[in-house]
Amino acid sequence: MSYVLSKTEKKILFDLYDSQINNCFDIKIHPQNYELSEKDSRSRMQELVYYIKKLDRLGYIDTQNDFIYTGGDKHQKYENNAILIMQNKIHISFKGRLFVEEARKTTKDRISEWLRKISKAVLKQIEEKIISHLVSFILGVAFILFIQFILKQM
Repeated sequence: MSYVLSKTEKKILFDLYDSQINNCFDIKIHPQNYELSEKDSRSRMQELVYYIKKLDRLGYIDTQNDFIYTGGDKHQKYENNAILIMQNKIHISFKGRLFVEEARKTTKDRISEWLRKISKAVLKQIEEKIISHLVSFILGVAFILFIQFILKQM
């Protein structure tokens, strides 16, 4: 069963991709940069951590055990007591990179990719047909030359 990522989860992935792959070091994984449902800053942090942990469980990112600092009571809904995120301990995985790259493809990119695949298949078929006809032609010429050789020997 596949899971459809939420808008927030996608933005986290895109931000991690841009900061780690495209070297956009000014991108921060911080609650103020995301559309979250919670209003107070502590709950927003816990909500963001909830999404990060979900992406980790789904294999889109890899987090180190100590990627958050904790303190106080656990949020009932988000089941964490995060107070600070250590972004340098969160890494986009291969699956996450593929997701972002696929999501960012334009229609032109998709059509170009499709045309490349089709053209490779067509060229392979043409190549096979040409080789087949060429072999038949060479065998036919060889047969005619053989017949002529036998007729000259008579």
